[in-house]
Amino acid sequence: AGLVHVPINFSLKGAELQYLLAQSGARVALVDPHLAEHVLAVQAETAVTQVIPLHGADGSLLDSELDAHVELPQIDESALVPLLSTSGTTSDPNGVLLPLYRIPANVHAIVEHLHLSDGDVAFSWLPWSHDMGLIGMVLAPLAGNAVVTRGALHVAKPEHFVADPGLWMRRCAEVGASITAGPDFAMRVAVRAARRSFEGSLERLRCVI
Repeated sequence: AGLVHVPINFSLKGAELQYLLAQSGARVALVDPHLAEHVLAVQAETAVTQVIPLHGADGSLLDSELDAHVELPQIDESALVPLLSTSGTTSDPNGVLLPLYRIPANVHAIVEHLHLSDGDVAFSWLPWSHDMGLIGMVLAPLAGNAVVTRGALHVAKPEHFVADPGLWMRRCAEVGASITAGPDFAMRVAVRAARRSFEGSLERLRCVI
């Protein structure tokens, strides 16, 4: 709709959440109702002027005063659309603005390089607030026709992997995943967990990004 969206890891709160909101200059926060309190707690230190629940108590989408019939503007391909943050592993996270045309170019490159097709099943626990989680493991499998209508795009929450590293390989075996992704340190942890206890087969797993 002509705006820059800033996906933020929903598990963040306090100083970390304040930092990302302030750095991005976000003025509107769309949140799950149970997370609104975390944004409200730091709102005064940011540019956020509106905190809008994504859905109401009845599950209805965007339970707010937003006009559902607003006319959307034409978007130029060079327009800056998402602002994705770096992981913050070695320093404070930094926001990276991406021109619109680079997103489909990235998705196309992944689909072509991995030869994604409707026979593939994707599993990911990566956060959607980072490029690999959002673009690599959600948008690319969708674009590659990863039989999402038959439930072949499977996701788990990052905190579930942190609490149980064995979940990664276990879920890949359960759903017959052929594509998955994760950082090298997470793979080392997952392999150690699998060596201690693992039942199942990864014979369909043909690519780990």
